[in-house]
Amino acid sequence: MKTDRDISAAIVQIRIANGGSATHCPTCGCARHQPYRFRVDGGQRIVEGCIDASHTEDMLDRPVGDLDRAWHEREEVAQMRRDHLDRLRRMECQTWEKR
Repeated sequence: MKTDRDISAAIVQIRIANGGSATHCPTCGCARHQPYRFRVDGGQRIVEGCIDASHTEDMLDRPVGDLDRAWHEREEVAQMRRDHLDRLRRMECQTWEKR
């Protein structure tokens, strides 16, 4: 099974191949290394934040235990990215069939 890092890299490559940004997230608009986060409790808890694949490489390079990394690598979030890659691949196939 591919890792979340591999899946996210595949999503980013599909986007770049179709004119997307290599430096900014199409979901939150933030730089890859600085995803949108809404923190509470003096910054000790994230209650909302971007989970887009464009941030995965930078988040997984952070130390284990980092709050941003923990938010980004939750299993249900990784599953969302796997599902998203499947949708993108189906769309690519449909696009090529129409050409």
